[in-house]
Amino acid sequence: MLSTSFDLYQTAEHYDICLRAARSESSDPMVQKVLANLFALKSTTARKATAIAAFFRRAEPGIKAISVAPGVRAMLPDCVVDGVRFEEWRGTDGSHIAWNHVVLLLCKAVLHRLFRLYPGVPSRESTLLRTWVEVSASLYPDAMVTGEVLIYPFALNVRRQWRFYRWCRQKKLNMRLAGLPYRPLQILSDIVSRRPNHMILARAEVSANSNHALELLEHAPRQVLTSDEFETGSLALHQVLLAAGVEVINTAHGVGNYCPFVAYSRFRVLSSSQSAFYAQRNPTIAFELIPNDSHKLDGLPPYSTSSGKPLAVVLVHQSFELTQLVAEGRAQKQIDAQLAQLSTQLGFTYLIKMHPNSRRPKGDGKSGAFAGEPIYDWSSLASFRPVFVTINSTVFLDVRGIAPALAYAGPTFDPRLYFPPPS
Repeated sequence: MLSTSFDLYQTAEHYDICLRAARSESSDPMVQKVLANLFALKSTTARKATAIAAFFRRAEPGIKAISVAPGVRAMLPDCVVDGVRFEEWRGTDGSHIAWNHVVLLLCKAVLHRLFRLYPGVPSRESTLLRTWVEVSASLYPDAMVTGEVLIYPFALNVRRQWRFYRWCRQKKLNMRLAGLPYRPLQILSDIVSRRPNHMILARAEVSANSNHALELLEHAPRQVLTSDEFETGSLALHQVLLAAGVEVINTAHGVGNYCPFVAYSRFRVLSSSQSAFYAQRNPTIAFELIPNDSHKLDGLPPYSTSSGKPLAVVLVHQSFELTQLVAEGRAQKQIDAQLAQLSTQLGFTYLIKMHPNSRRPKGDGKSGAFAGEPIYDWSSLASFRPVFVTINSTVFLDVRGIAPALAYAGPTFDPRLYFPPPS
C-alpha cells in the first residue's frame, strides 16, 4: 500500500467505502459525514480496502482466496470479492484510524486552547476571515483590510505562521488569535474508556466545530471567508453558520481533493475537475472557477521576456514527508535523481523550488535531501527560461501561459484528477 499514490484514494470507490463504513458506526448524519471525511483522509484500513478492491479489478481472473484483517474485510465491497474465499487471518486487526492521530488530536486541542487564552478584543465586523498563514492574504486581499482576521493554529510550520502574524501586525489589520473549543479532558476520558479511535476524533471535531460556530454567531457576521476543505470537521462549523443565514465562501488552497463532505455557500475552485469532485456529494454549493489570470507567482517574470536566457528545469518541491504521503515522496526523490542525471548529460541547469513549509538550511543554503539546487523565491528564476515539473502542485495552474509545466503520471498517479487535459 505504501507504493500507491494518494490519487488512488480520491476515487468514487474509496469514498463509497468510507461512507459505508461511517454509516455502520453511527446513525447521526453529521457524525457519519465527519467519519467519512476522517476515513477518507486518515484511515489506513480504508486505504487497504480500496487498494485491494483496485487490485482485484485490475488483476487477471483466477484469484480464489485472500487473507485480510477483519477490519479490512468489513470495508471491502461485496461486489468486488464476490466468490472469493476468505482464509483465516493470523495477524492483528488494526484500528480504523491509527493511535498517532489521537495523539495529534490531543496536541491540537491543547494548541487551540492556548490560542484561546489570547483572543484579543472581538469586533462586530460583517466579514470574518478564518486564516492560518500568508496564503489567506493572497486568497482574500481586499477582505484582509476591511474584515476581521481570525488566526487559527498552524502546527505544520510555526515559523511560517509567526511571519504571517507579524505581517498582520505590521499592516495594523483588525486581527486576533482564534481557536476551536476542543475539550482535552473529554478526549482523555474517551481514551481511558477505550472508545474507538475514529469515534474519539469524530466526537471531538463535531463538538468543537459546532460550538465554535455558536461563538462566531455571537458577533453577528454576515459573511465568513475561509479555505478549509481539508479540515475533517469544518462542515459541522459551517452548517450551523449557513442555517443562521451567514454566507460562507471557501477558496481552494490547492488543486487537491480533500474531504468528500463540506458545507459552503460558495466554493471558489481551481479546476473543473475539482468542482465536479465536490459537487458530487455537496450539490447545494455554488461553484465558481477562479480565472487563470488571478494565479500569480510574485517575482516570476513572463515567459516572453526569457527568450535567449539559459534553460532551467525546475522541480516544484512538495512537503510529502509532512503529509505522510510515502509514494509521492518516493516519486519526488526519483524524479529529482533523474533530472539531476539528465542535467549533467544535456547541460541544462536543474533547480528545485522548495515548498514554503520547508525550512531553509543553514550555512551555504544547500540541502542534502535533493540533488537539485534549492531555491526559495520565484525571483531566483529571473535569469533563466524555466520549465516546471510537478507531481500535483498548484503551480501547474499558476504558470499556465507563463512557462511550460509537466505533470508526473505513473501507476496509481493520475494528474487528470487535478489538472485539465492539454488543449
